Amino acid sequence: MFKNASNDYWENTWRQELATQSTMKYLQVQHPVVDNPHNLWKSIRPRQHQVQRAEIKAWLITGTFILQSNAMKYNKSDVSATCKLCGVNDETREHLLGRCSALSQLREENFTRLRAITCISDDNKLQPSHKTLIC
Repeated sequence: MFKNASNDYWENTWRQELATQSTMKYLQVQHPVVDNPHNLWKSIRPRQHQVQRAEIKAWLITGTFILQSNAMKYNKSDVSATCKLCGVNDETREHLLGRCSALSQLREENFTRLRAITCISDDNKLQPSHKTLIC
């Protein structure tokens, strides 16, 4: 009885948070929320470096990661919005994840791994037009 009441309380609390917090819309919270962690946390092992990476991913997903462009908006001091990695464009989430030239090699390595996984596991499930897009 206590467990059901506790689960109901946390389920309602999460629903309220999801409705009021603008950053929560990106999380795609699974229901029930109790005993059902987000896929981001399910996909890691309890190792310090993996937890740290997952924290950064969670910050990026929720939009709470302080990028240079955000720091420039909120700090009174002179903070440049320019990406510290490439020094070319403003550091936005889109730039950091998809356009930053300093991260292009790392991005390509991960896309290659993702393509290999996708081609092996979903070879029979994808439509021909999607296979060429992914593989």
